[in-house]
Amino acid sequence: MNMRVTDGPCSAVTSVRGMAKPALGFIGAALLCFPVGTEALAAGPAATEEPSPVPLVSRKLSLWGLYGYDAPASAADRETVRASDGLSSAPAAASPLPQAVASNPSTTGESESDWTFTLGLGVGAGPDYEGSEDYQPLPLWFGRAERDDNISVAVRGTTLNANLVPDSIFRAGPVLNYRFGRDDVENDQVDDLQDVDGTFEVGAFAGVELDVAGGPAVWGVGLEGLQGTGGGHSGFLATFELFYRTPLGDRWSLGLTGASTWASEDYMEAFFGIDADDSARSGLDTFDADSGFKDVGLTADLSFRVDENWGVGLIAGYARLLGDAADSPVVDDVGDANQFFGGLFGSYRF
Repeated sequence: MNMRVTDGPCSAVTSVRGMAKPALGFIGAALLCFPVGTEALAAGPAATEEPSPVPLVSRKLSLWGLYGYDAPASAADRETVRASDGLSSAPAAASPLPQAVASNPSTTGESESDWTFTLGLGVGAGPDYEGSEDYQPLPLWFGRAERDDNISVAVRGTTLNANLVPDSIFRAGPVLNYRFGRDDVENDQVDDLQDVDGTFEVGAFAGVELDVAGGPAVWGVGLEGLQGTGGGHSGFLATFELFYRTPLGDRWSLGLTGASTWASEDYMEAFFGIDADDSARSGLDTFDADSGFKDVGLTADLSFRVDENWGVGLIAGYARLLGDAADSPVVDDVGDANQFFGGLFGSYRF
């Protein structure tokens, strides 16, 4: 049995069938994955005096990304709330794919250098590769270390990012991602195409995160840019993400993330182009893929705070491939421009 990792908003990540393949991991924005890796969190009504858990998810599971959340337990804590680790690449998760709002320990006499840690794990299902009509099970994972001034480092699937701005509104920092290639896929014709090697991508993200009318709901926007370093591709990707999160009672919260990614010609050719040799081997028509917006999507996640440490949640997303990505024979003839993702996750905060 092979293992595979997908990447994919709202939003990275490993598939049980191919550790070296990028499934449109979708369903990026946001919690679980975005491409602008940020995490949004809203403070819910009073439940306990402890901060809520941070349900996990990996941003690179989606075109947008996935996210974890952390909210103060009582409305009275709103005066000490600040946005945590902001829009960053997820993703993910896919980061997939928003950032979190967390209570400020410094106002309760704790050291300003205190850190909070969150670990998460889950299971989901997503496309076999970007544009595939076949689906595979996907393990989800997430980790974050956050200081009380909002400086943070997070891992979501195959994406590592750091928010270096100690501010309650603005987010910015570097991003490192490993995008798995495409080989040994379920579809025989696509499998006959030249393999696409895995690629390290480097870049940065920036974004803002704000309370809505001073209430518990949170919204944010983010932009992430990633440059391939060669191997599978040397292209550039730019992802725009918009997210919104609101509480649904004492322990529940709902997040919505939308995102769209623009890709350069080098990236599009690597994953969607078909040259004469590929056509002869696979039987698919030749195709030149140009730069342009390659996808747009929406992700929704529902999180439940079990207690001050533990959290669980559900994530579901949809992405639509656009332009030459959708017109490529890899998608139009033997795949599907409609890409879906879903998963269950749990997290532990300490």
